[in-house]
Amino acid sequence: MQLSYKDEEMMLADQARRYLQTEYSFERRRTRQADGGHDPKVWRSFAEFGWLGLAFANDYGGIGLGAVSILALAEEMGRALVLEPFLEAVIEAGTLIETGAAPEHAAALIKPIIAGDSIVLLAHTEADARFHPHHVEASATEKGGSIRLSGRKNRIAHAQIADTFIVSARETGGPRDAQGISLFVVPSDRVTIVNPATPLIDGTWASDLVLDGVDIPVSARIGAAGAAAPILEAARHRAILGMLGMSVGSMTALVEQTGQYLKTREQFGQPLSEFQILRHKLADMAIWTERARSAAWLAANALAGVSNTQHTRRSIAVAKAECAVAGRMVGQTAVQLHGGIGTTEELEVGHYFRSLESMGVRLGDRTYHLAEIAGKLGTT
Repeated sequence: MQLSYKDEEMMLADQARRYLQTEYSFERRRTRQADGGHDPKVWRSFAEFGWLGLAFANDYGGIGLGAVSILALAEEMGRALVLEPFLEAVIEAGTLIETGAAPEHAAALIKPIIAGDSIVLLAHTEADARFHPHHVEASATEKGGSIRLSGRKNRIAHAQIADTFIVSARETGGPRDAQGISLFVVPSDRVTIVNPATPLIDGTWASDLVLDGVDIPVSARIGAAGAAAPILEAARHRAILGMLGMSVGSMTALVEQTGQYLKTREQFGQPLSEFQILRHKLADMAIWTERARSAAWLAANALAGVSNTQHTRRSIAVAKAECAVAGRMVGQTAVQLHGGIGTTEELEVGHYFRSLESMGVRLGDRTYHLAEIAGKLGTT
């Protein structure tokens, strides 16, 4: 079990931190957030650094690094509050393609992603899903040499900048059956965005998508018909790992910034750091952050180790539940210790808090994952 970064992972983190500190400062982030949360120049830099090929196999032009490297890079992105679709377009969609598509099909999709020329997103979430990973009501009907897609996908982050979507649709079964779900590659110009992109609480932008009888060739299907559930699970696990890393990075930044604030802000003729109760609050923030870090390492080791589906599911659920509560505790305490200014747009603290709240509920909130843990205990 690995519990600390190796030299190459530390080098990756250092490279990311240096770049993001200069090119992704808080003020620049605020400007990008107002413009839709995406800067093509930054995305191109991600490609030049090799970050977009980080987890892809060498056969596709990637670097072939594993779960721990994803964790290391995501931690630095969380520290910088990065808005770019690294998790969605590289980790989540990339895992779907690499895991499920035939080698030729995968290469055609992955190489432009690594080069920074294509942004591919998963369109899976639906209005009534309530975090259920297999909830799919969108339909796929095969007739002749084509497939007709119909349905609606809700709150797809970064949809306004994607050129390709991987759409989940049901070929057989009921709305929450694991069997019967397929994945299809659909160009963005075949999908209707029914509402303008709207900002979410963490600063990313999202849109709803409608597929109104969209006809695509059978060759657009990823993998076997009706067998996408394991592929979706693999992508979900990796995306959660990325969120855990980003959460730990944000919490670490909040501990550092809050500690600095307590040293410089004075009250009653002395720094706030001289008050024992406030030092205890800061210590609590540090403890929660280390708990979250340990949870993230649990998830990284589960994904990097020998394949054991039940163990991996349980480890991911435990880590996600722990990070959700840790993020809220650290974020709330940071805002409280800063006072009213902690809620303003001009200070980073509130942005970190909102980002942590968002990651705490994406792909399942604490309650959902605790229920997952309870359901898995005793089955292995």
